[in-house]
Amino acid sequence: MLERGAPAKYASSVFYEDLNDFDVYIEDTADGYAKLFAIILGRALTSHVSVTKVFPLGERCKVLEAAELELKKEQKRKSVFIVDGDLFLLSGERQDLPKNTIRLPRYCIENFLIDADAFIDLLDEECPNRERDTLEKEFNFDGWRSASLDPLVRIFTSFAVSHMLCTGVKTIANGSGSICLNDMGDICNEKAEKLASDTDRSTIEVAGSDAAQVSLEVVRSRININCCFVSTYASGKDFLLPLLFARFRKVSKSKSSNILLKQRLARKCDVQPLLPLVRQMEEILSRPNLFAA
Repeated sequence: MLERGAPAKYASSVFYEDLNDFDVYIEDTADGYAKLFAIILGRALTSHVSVTKVFPLGERCKVLEAAELELKKEQKRKSVFIVDGDLFLLSGERQDLPKNTIRLPRYCIENFLIDADAFIDLLDEECPNRERDTLEKEFNFDGWRSASLDPLVRIFTSFAVSHMLCTGVKTIANGSGSICLNDMGDICNEKAEKLASDTDRSTIEVAGSDAAQVSLEVVRSRININCCFVSTYASGKDFLLPLLFARFRKVSKSKSSNILLKQRLARKCDVQPLLPLVRQMEEILSRPNLFAA
């Protein structure tokens, strides 16, 4: 079966106008992600509005193209287009985003699932014969995050420099397997340093050491010290959740698929970090008080 193109996916929203008070378009077309996004967004929005379905369009450029198209058409029914924060959070955007488009304030939607309480709730459900306090200590989310901070800062600032300089060097595609130490999802500092150093070396070969150093200083200046670097700037999809799911399965022996675990986390995680996203939606849609109180 041929996959429908972005224009067809964009047009399909007409069939849901009676179910959605407004339409939301996103990037990720992977199985289960439209539902994942709808779950977490639905929890963040007031019960007075309905967003039953969101519409994945594919890669970032396709979302931006659809957003520009809607602006040109000046349609009465307004929509919101959402793109991932991605490495752009640190490297900066290469062009202004359309005014009906929102960049996630974290790397991707999975980053909002990095919630200690939500993980402990899942563990408590998966392990009916073990005490919650025991599971929390064994999972040790805070310890994992603390130990992960320095290597993830090293890796993702390096990735962001490469991205800023458009080097084409492989970065996110390396994935969590390139830095994983053990079946508890701990990060190997030596592997992390090698990944970052290899990225730096390739970046310098393409762009030069001076450009790399200047870009690194810019990237570092964009880090918001009031935010958790791990849950904000590191890739939840390709690094954080694979590592945490390995840890989760080691503790719980769970056989649940990744997408089911993600959807369950989406029903439990704190939605307060989505407030900036909802505030931007209010501006685009000219509809105040959309955030769930």
